[in-house]
Amino acid sequence: MCSKRVLFCIAGRSGAGKDTLVRAAEKEFGFKSVCSFTDRPIRESEVDGREHYFVSKEEMTEILDTQHVLAKTEINGHRYCATVESLEDDVKFYIIDPKGIEYIRKNSDELGILPVVIYIKTSNEQRGIRVKKRGDDYTTYKDRFLAEDEQFSHFENFADFLIYDFSDTSDIWEYLENNKRSTAFSVFNNCGVEYASMLFSEIVKGVLEHYKQ
Repeated sequence: MCSKRVLFCIAGRSGAGKDTLVRAAEKEFGFKSVCSFTDRPIRESEVDGREHYFVSKEEMTEILDTQHVLAKTEINGHRYCATVESLEDDVKFYIIDPKGIEYIRKNSDELGILPVVIYIKTSNEQRGIRVKKRGDDYTTYKDRFLAEDEQFSHFENFADFLIYDFSDTSDIWEYLENNKRSTAFSVFNNCGVEYASMLFSEIVKGVLEHYKQ
């Protein structure tokens, strides 16, 4: 049994389908997600307190200055952060970018967390379709795609992606516990979400069973 609490860190570029897969897993497993703060405007399809806590720029500055920040980032001039206080016992999922993952890895002992990364990979064409469907204008999502390229390209080049086949787990657990690089499971979510959701679920089940959580 692992003495640390497993936290599934879900990474992926904009439009990869992270929110959809995580919401399905929340219902299946009965877990919550870390709800981060952001000072960007809320989208029409979003709910305050579900995707993020939407705050003013002044409120965001106060949070960053006064609370113990777990991870933070800035995209297109809008800030995002999560606090240590948001890590309640029933929280298991965290949608986070590569910089945040590296921060959690470096501070995992202090936080008492074992981060397990699941990278959601989707084609640029499909991501564009999804982002347009949710209402982002062309300039906004084009700028965001460009801003994400640097950090995600580095992450993709230096991550040790693992196959989810839990019938042969000889090396997986050693990698997860000891590897200091961005070890990650990879889920390809390009068309329908059914297969991607099933794969996501199998990864979560396998990890939780191994660590008896």
